[in-house]
Amino acid sequence: MLKWWSLVFFITLLGKSSFSHQKTGIRGNSIDDKFPNLYEMEDYYSCPPGYSFCTINMKLIPQDGKSDIWKELESWSVSDFHYNRTVVHRTLCIPPCFRNGSQLKHFAESKVNKELEAYNLTTQMFSYDCLKHQGDLNDFMPHLSMFTLHLGLIVVATLYHLYGGSGDKPNIVQKIVLCFSLMHFIRNFSKAFKTENLDTFKKIKCMDGGRLLSAIFVIIGHAFLMITSKQIKNPNEVEQFFEWPIIQVLSKFTLVIIQIYFVISSWLLTRQILNLHFLEGEFSIRHCILTFVHRIAKIWPPMIYIIFVIIPPSFYFLNGPAGIEITNRLKEACTSSRKFWSFLHVTNLFRNFDVCHVGFWSLSLDTQYYLINIIFLYITLKYKIDIKKSLAILFVMTYFIWAFQMYSNNIRLSMWMSMKLLGYFSALNKPEFSYIYFGFFVNYASSLVGILFGYIDFQTRNIKRPVASKKIYRLITISLVFSFLLHSRNYSVLATSLLCPILKISFSLGVGLTFYGISRNIIRGPLKWVLEHKYVQVLASFSYAVYLFHFLWVISRGAHNSSVLEFTLLGMLWIFVQDCVMCFAIGIFATLTISIPSLLLEYMFLPQIRSKKQEKEE
Repeated sequence: MLKWWSLVFFITLLGKSSFSHQKTGIRGNSIDDKFPNLYEMEDYYSCPPGYSFCTINMKLIPQDGKSDIWKELESWSVSDFHYNRTVVHRTLCIPPCFRNGSQLKHFAESKVNKELEAYNLTTQMFSYDCLKHQGDLNDFMPHLSMFTLHLGLIVVATLYHLYGGSGDKPNIVQKIVLCFSLMHFIRNFSKAFKTENLDTFKKIKCMDGGRLLSAIFVIIGHAFLMITSKQIKNPNEVEQFFEWPIIQVLSKFTLVIIQIYFVISSWLLTRQILNLHFLEGEFSIRHCILTFVHRIAKIWPPMIYIIFVIIPPSFYFLNGPAGIEITNRLKEACTSSRKFWSFLHVTNLFRNFDVCHVGFWSLSLDTQYYLINIIFLYITLKYKIDIKKSLAILFVMTYFIWAFQMYSNNIRLSMWMSMKLLGYFSALNKPEFSYIYFGFFVNYASSLVGILFGYIDFQTRNIKRPVASKKIYRLITISLVFSFLLHSRNYSVLATSLLCPILKISFSLGVGLTFYGISRNIIRGPLKWVLEHKYVQVLASFSYAVYLFHFLWVISRGAHNSSVLEFTLLGMLWIFVQDCVMCFAIGIFATLTISIPSLLLEYMFLPQIRSKKQEKEE
């Protein structure tokens, strides 16, 4: 009998192959001969001083609308996994006499039209970005000074702690300094590997493993997004790579992977609140406030550090010919008051490049869910309202609001992953993305799934292994397979609005059932071994900082390339390995120097949800 995860993979792959889009007859290198080059990039270092270096996005216009080449261009571009070949992208060295938009438009169109005469096509420029002067390094000295002072404090505090300078009774200043010492981590590092003796009620180990695997998938997903958004010499090979059914399945998987975080966050919050209510007989307003304040105290320090210390000088170091578009857009957001939106946790209400840190949208959502779920659980516990019935009502409301949003905005499921949107970064700023990926109701169902499993987990806390193992296996398989098969083909707008909410709900349900099955020893074998492995547990403790800091590394890759890239499978895999290693190295460093000191300061100064005496008695 096949294990359930093998069955999920096999059926999903079979379903994806059955519903794959119809492929055109154009293959291999013949694309380069048949179509105009999608990307071309002039040599940046040959561009004379005083000239502008600009990325130009241009719409192709047929001189004869019935030509075979134009029909093939349109036919090829229909597939979600092909680039839009009716648009070309050029990076040009522009003479200083062409400064304003209309002059630049005339120069670019004249230059590219000569190239396209053989194809009987002309062009019309619709957007452009030019490499801008980012200032002198001295402009960023305050930020670099803060970074240097921070590292100096870490070194001094560690040496001070190592040689016992604090004495037996350190004063308040000494205690604050010692919070920045790495000795807290070094001396307790061995304990991190002794996970087998931990109480499973206090720690669900498989969740940490799931958090780690999610972080890896997020890094790979963003790395591939950046690769396919660069100037590529052979985009046809990228398209052929995406025609593999397994790659389409995995690419779709990266679009729902963030739901795992919403499930885990709500699950653990629900367990914490229900356990607190059980031990103290109430969950009061004071508990609500402290729970949320502790949440903010944990997530703010790394956010403040990355926005005010790391990001400003990064635009100086990362400014290059291959990163013009995204650098210009993010710099504009990071140098305005919009960078403060991150701390209000409302970045999901704006478009991608209206915010300083693109990745904070999920953190904003999770914080909003966290606050709303605290209020929800407070009301249900205080007034003794049935949690399961209340959740059912919220599920129905969330489903229909999301479905209405998608239908009223004419959203199709194909927007979830479309190579046509990856040709230029401007397309990623479409407002439709809020209704399919970044919106509140788009993801809230996953948070509700987390509350549901947190409640079930608490109610069955004294049951080591429930007997309903076959039912769990069956539900997991049905949920995950159904989730992946839903986006195996395109649907009408009405069908999309009805099916899309079910997609994320079924995926989150499958994830929740998997975590529950592993934590109760219903599911065993390789998956349980991987998710609960001690090294996985250790790396998972750095996943939050990895998630926050990985964007800068991924975005910076290839920013200074002065020519088009060549896509190869081995080269892409090597990039993924490098990105994962470097992102985790940066995340570990940020955790040790920012997150751990902030947690120690939080424990020192903030009132605890439960007193230390109560914790010891328990």
